Amino acid sequence: MSYIHATRLCAPEHWPPYCGGNVELIVPRRCYERYIGMRGASEMKRQLDVDLPRSDVRGPNGARLVHAEDVARHTPYGRFCTQAVCAPILEWLMSAGLHAREIPTGYHPLKVHILPCGSVTVSKRLLVGMGIVDIGAFVTPGVVILSSNPIDGSAPRRHRP
Repeated sequence: MSYIHATRLCAPEHWPPYCGGNVELIVPRRCYERYIGMRGASEMKRQLDVDLPRSDVRGPNGARLVHAEDVARHTPYGRFCTQAVCAPILEWLMSAGLHAREIPTGYHPLKVHILPCGSVTVSKRLLVGMGIVDIGAFVTPGVVILSSNPIDGSAPRRHRP
């Protein structure tokens, strides 16, 4: 099952119920940005300093970025280059009774690619129930497009109420 839903509400408790399958949810960027926090530049830098070493963040030319200043030089959306971008998506899964966690084998970091225009793509592979799900975000000036994609049909499915 695949579905796309657009909402003006950024809090996961106001999103439609997670029903499994391939999902895309379109949320206003400013609203989502406020929800994940890090309002000041110093808060964002502190979080980037924590997350950059354990994430795979790439600039427009494909080079790995390891300093908060490098991220700020390439995109105005530095908040979305941190693990915090995943929190609302995880809350949404939890509201459906699904608990996501790191995959115990292999290396599955948060992957971020900053595009030449400054937009950002984010993906993270997680174990959800007994299956694997890629969660992601595409950040543009106006909206954030969130996605949940089961891998090989292995992720648990929820039926629409």
